[in-house]
Amino acid sequence: MIGLEIVDENSYNIHLQFLIDAKTLNIEKILSMMNSIITGMFKETIRSLSEGFGTDLQKKIDSRDDEIDRQYFLLVRVIRTAIMNKKLASNLNLSNIDMLDYRIAANYLENAGDLIAELVSYLSELREKKQIADLIRKTGYSLEEMQHYSIEAFTSTSRDKAFKVNENYEEFKELISELKKHITSDKEIVINDKYSIAMINSISCLDKIAKCWIDITDLAKPTYMLK
Repeated sequence: MIGLEIVDENSYNIHLQFLIDAKTLNIEKILSMMNSIITGMFKETIRSLSEGFGTDLQKKIDSRDDEIDRQYFLLVRVIRTAIMNKKLASNLNLSNIDMLDYRIAANYLENAGDLIAELVSYLSELREKKQIADLIRKTGYSLEEMQHYSIEAFTSTSRDKAFKVNENYEEFKELISELKKHITSDKEIVINDKYSIAMINSISCLDKIAKCWIDITDLAKPTYMLK
């Protein structure tokens, strides 16, 4: 049906809404939908290190990344319309600064989706390295918490949640340091270009994803003020 879109979903429910009338849209729900999709993408990517990479995993992740892009452009269109239509902006109950922040936060989420889609191909090369795979999973769990608290910090402007992101980021950096040590200490990685390139690219993607969550948190409560 024309104009019918999924605006929220989880393991048990799918929320559909007609999007032809901009007055019925909710920017926070669109951002929440993007966040929900990314959460699922990342969990499947990290857990596939132990459960095995299915042949269709990359296609599934790419398809979800496309959906994130669609939701992102929908959010941008709503914000642009609201800036030109004061009545719509009033209905959304958001100031111009608020809308700008949502636009920036959505951009970070869209970037995270792209990075996860890129990460899948690198991790598929490392699944046979059990010690490294286990460490990447731990790093992934730390990132999952960062994502959860960063979005909560942003939507509720919670200082406590921002502190949680900071704590998780310190843990994340320690785990990344351990991963980096394997690049030079593991002989098989040193002599095997496939492993070394996959390791370097995986670490780079994980670090960039973490920066997305830090930057979203900064929109609510700058982390450099939390020390």
